[in-house]
Amino acid sequence: MRPLLIFFSACVTLAAVKAAIVALLILFAASLLWGLYLHPREVTGFFAYCTALSLIGAHPMASLAIIGIAVITAQFAKMKERDRGP
Repeated sequence: MRPLLIFFSACVTLAAVKAAIVALLILFAASLLWGLYLHPREVTGFFAYCTALSLIGAHPMASLAIIGIAVITAQFAKMKERDRGP
């Protein structure tokens, strides 16, 4: 009888933990929507930062190539702007 009581107690505890996690996820989503309404530039930057971090974690060589291409393109644009003059 005791193992059955332990099993049911564990089930109730895990259900409470699951409900708390779901509530935190809903609160996080609501705060993101609220932040998107109040500060759209900052939240968009946060999304871009999270996307970049996940890309670097999943595909490090591809992200290094993208960063390298972006740096080279920025340098060429800077040189082209400087050559135009005032």
